[in-house]
Amino acid sequence: MTQSRTGALALLEALETQGVTTIFGVPGEETTALMTAIHASQVDFVLCRHEQAAAFMASVHGRLTGTPAACLATIGPGATNLVTGVADAQLDHVPLIALTGQAARGRLKRESHQVIDLEALFAPITKFSRTVVTADDIPSLVAEAVRQANHEKPGAVHLSLSNDSRSQQGAGHRRGLCNDRLCKPQRKVLALGHGSRGRHHRPYTCRTCPRKAVATLVV
Repeated sequence: MTQSRTGALALLEALETQGVTTIFGVPGEETTALMTAIHASQVDFVLCRHEQAAAFMASVHGRLTGTPAACLATIGPGATNLVTGVADAQLDHVPLIALTGQAARGRLKRESHQVIDLEALFAPITKFSRTVVTADDIPSLVAEAVRQANHEKPGAVHLSLSNDSRSQQGAGHRRGLCNDRLCKPQRKVLALGHGSRGRHHRPYTCRTCPRKAVATLVV
């Protein structure tokens, strides 16, 4: 089942689905919708005095737990303040998710107040940097970002959320679709690509029915 929701709510739902429990950050005008969604979610928000501190705190969380936390900043100088902490996580192979607000699509690629090409700014210091322009892209981009943050050598990833994507209605995350398909058969086999090999690979277990392990076949 899918239901319409804003991009901000879809983002928080996708982060929760991927196991993200904590966001460190400094709110701003361009992240107001995200702060409202965080308040309505189970994700903990830790208010920081400076964006660089938020990035380092998220990095320490990743070092101690082995799972990525997120750091949040608004557009322009708020986002640029994240750079040092994000680069540190990338160089030390620590899983981290950087989330930045961004202006509406109509203001991108032109001279506008506090508008910077954040996707390009974070590209050299992350494994994955993308600008989210539609709400329907959020679940897949979050899943890929978290996969990249944890895959092989862990590192930092970045998602820049345009004002359009945060406020527009989208289908959101499809809860339970894959789990239902895997749980119904009595004898289950999940075929995985060769890229699934690595030190982070482990047998798939359905989150809905954790006792029903699924045999995996690497092809």
